Amino acid sequence: MKGFDFAYFVGCSAIAVAAAGLAAPAEAQAIPGAEGTEQVGDIPVRGIREIIVTAQKRSENLQNVPVAVTAITADQIRNSRIENIADLRSVAPNLYVVTQAGGNGIPTTTMRGQVSGAASNPTIDNGISYYIDGVYLGALSGIIFDVADIERIEVIRGPAGTLFGTNSTGGAVNYITSGPKGQFAIRQDASYARFGSWRSKTRVDLPEWNGLSASVSYLHNERGSNVRNFDRITLDYSNETSGKVGALTSAKHLDESLTDAVHAALRWEPLDDLTIDYKFDWSRQKSSPAPVYLLGFPDTPGGIAAYQLVASQIFFAGPAIDDYVQTERGRIAYNDTTTRNVTKTNSHLVVASYRANDNFSIKNTTSWRSLERNAFTSNLDGAGTVQVPIAFAGDGTPIAFAPMALLSVRCCNQLRQFSNELQFNLDTDPLTATAGLFYYNRRTPPGTNPFGLPVVDTFQVFPGNSHPGAPIGSFDRSFYYKVRQVAGYGQVTYHLNDAVDVTGGVRYTQDDKTFFDTSAGEPGETYSYSKGNFSYLANVTYKPSPDLLLYAKYVTSFIAGGNSAGPLAVDSTTGNVFQGSAIPYQEERAYSWEGGVKAEWFDRRLRTNLALFHVRYTNLQTPIFASSGCITSPGGLCEPIVSSQFTTNFGKARAYGLEFEITAAPIDNLTLVAGGSYTDFKYLQIDPLVLASGGVTRVEDYPVSMRPKVLTNVSAEYVVPLDGDARLSMRVEGAFRSKIVVGASRFGNAGFAAAGIDYDNEYLNVMNTQNALLTLNARVSVMDVPLGRANATVSVWGRNLTNRQQLNFVATTGVTAAGLFDNPVTYGVDLSIAL
Repeated sequence: MKGFDFAYFVGCSAIAVAAAGLAAPAEAQAIPGAEGTEQVGDIPVRGIREIIVTAQKRSENLQNVPVAVTAITADQIRNSRIENIADLRSVAPNLYVVTQAGGNGIPTTTMRGQVSGAASNPTIDNGISYYIDGVYLGALSGIIFDVADIERIEVIRGPAGTLFGTNSTGGAVNYITSGPKGQFAIRQDASYARFGSWRSKTRVDLPEWNGLSASVSYLHNERGSNVRNFDRITLDYSNETSGKVGALTSAKHLDESLTDAVHAALRWEPLDDLTIDYKFDWSRQKSSPAPVYLLGFPDTPGGIAAYQLVASQIFFAGPAIDDYVQTERGRIAYNDTTTRNVTKTNSHLVVASYRANDNFSIKNTTSWRSLERNAFTSNLDGAGTVQVPIAFAGDGTPIAFAPMALLSVRCCNQLRQFSNELQFNLDTDPLTATAGLFYYNRRTPPGTNPFGLPVVDTFQVFPGNSHPGAPIGSFDRSFYYKVRQVAGYGQVTYHLNDAVDVTGGVRYTQDDKTFFDTSAGEPGETYSYSKGNFSYLANVTYKPSPDLLLYAKYVTSFIAGGNSAGPLAVDSTTGNVFQGSAIPYQEERAYSWEGGVKAEWFDRRLRTNLALFHVRYTNLQTPIFASSGCITSPGGLCEPIVSSQFTTNFGKARAYGLEFEITAAPIDNLTLVAGGSYTDFKYLQIDPLVLASGGVTRVEDYPVSMRPKVLTNVSAEYVVPLDGDARLSMRVEGAFRSKIVVGASRFGNAGFAAAGIDYDNEYLNVMNTQNALLTLNARVSVMDVPLGRANATVSVWGRNLTNRQQLNFVATTGVTAAGLFDNPVTYGVDLSIAL
């Protein structure tokens, strides 16, 4: 959006909302869509609906919580067509989400300058935490899945380490699933969309009986795509995996999925003060990852070799290099090392709540969760397999060829986690307190990855379309990861008077991690980490009136440290693979100041929430993929690194900015919403190793990637009453993102020049910065049309109506520079029938 004046955009939005609010009539009236009716004494009050959140581990009115939190309601989820975590981009201030390459279902999430994404092993934690019903999801692998029945999503911005534990230096996202309603009801939702996508969700609620109520939901979702693989290939892994994995064939289409999911909820109230909730979630998703496009080649030995291999394909009846390199989203991708994968999840949740008296309650939350992913491969280079000669005639003429994978990843694994949290709540006139004990463990059982370790193929030749690796045995599959957290926390609010509250909180967490690595062969290597840390919170809240809240707070949080496996190399004397020393990384810490104002005006026709923040990060953790350098062999030789992916400490940084949310119902039937954020992020110190991986030598030259300064979203919905209870809803949404750096490397061509190759990759540096982006969505619905005892809603909708397909992620691996693009415009029709 070159020349787009963001200040004008936000300014006009805010002025329009405020002016509309000032123009509202004095008497409160019904406002369909955003309104709610509540009783204050004997007087019914109508206005913007009250929203209940659990950002402080208890149910509270959003406007009374001294936390920068956004609540995305079920109506908003439906209107914005939020189906999984990847759809959360730009729906809340300072939240930006894109999908990573590699087929592991991992999102890259940005919040307040913190970027959370892939890690080199499952013991690594992430600075933006994801939760379902308050249960921590420790591993991001496979986290992009559909959940059958979401009631609300809460986005908590800023460090949340006191109540939400470690790994929340940037913030937290909590999915709250639906519980039983206690009344008989049936709802059927169906949708058909572009590319042959269709979705069906059925929910049945049973009436309450003797304190027992239940509900069940079933989801079937098929998502289509307009991108296909240029070629399909079948590669056989039988020999290398000792028969555990056979032949795998490329996916025909990319970015497709088929999901089935079940959500069941049971509530039992045997006593007036005792409630026991049980929730079960199951999902199975068969999918192919988003297409990875070859953008170009880095100035590294691996990049130069990859360029030569790709350029040579035209001599073997393959595409020209100009066809391989795609700087725009195309309908054909060269991802023939990408196969379809199946992800299965199971979870059981038991929550027991007991209110001993009016002042004291106890809550215990127990959760079991598992994730399984079948064996699959995924392309990381954007070029797929290239043909290389493997046999030659006497005159040097090639007579036999085989496919070679430049860079692909093999997967997969199983994850198991268990957690239990015992929480105590005290509510009295002088103080409010929350305290708790928390236990959590996460592990990958030995023997669950049929490929063993390592799982990356770099310049791997497949003679006869078979992996030639030496057969692996039970030892190679015996690697495992274990993570355990034990914590205690407390947060106390003292009510000085009717207007002023003072809050203090502390949490102690003990982290223990174990990683048994079999990459370099027997006897293997065990890496361990054990350390405890404190997090603190101090907050002052001033509430001069029921409709105005001001707060200021200081919060600390951290991400546990650990050890990464050392790099791998081949001893040129013996031919054996050996491993370098483990690479330790330290705890990442965040120190945050925040101030905010939450207000409601004009009989709750206008809501304005504002937060200002400043956060300092130390020992930022980041994953590094090293494809150059050498390590010393047992014989004393410095051998080139074959594979090395590890986590290291980035350095220091700071971020400051503001966030705002405005909701207005200026006249009957009209709801206006505007939200946005401004974040100024700066690196203060960067480790030399990280600088080198980014192709620069100075801190100020290192790309500030995946951190847009400005994010804004606006929406307007107008509801027109029709005959009877029927209504017509017209809704439009807009999201603005300022220019963004989408990769963490700068490119040069000195190595290409030295090799006598005429290739200038300066264009990659230009592509690395994407212009500002404005996207538009729209939805028109005819709601609550009577159908006998039932009612129906029909909607027509469109997403990304501007059809902008920008580059949103660049992965520079030392072999290629590969990227992902935004999806094109989609549109469809929804039908809902409720009884």
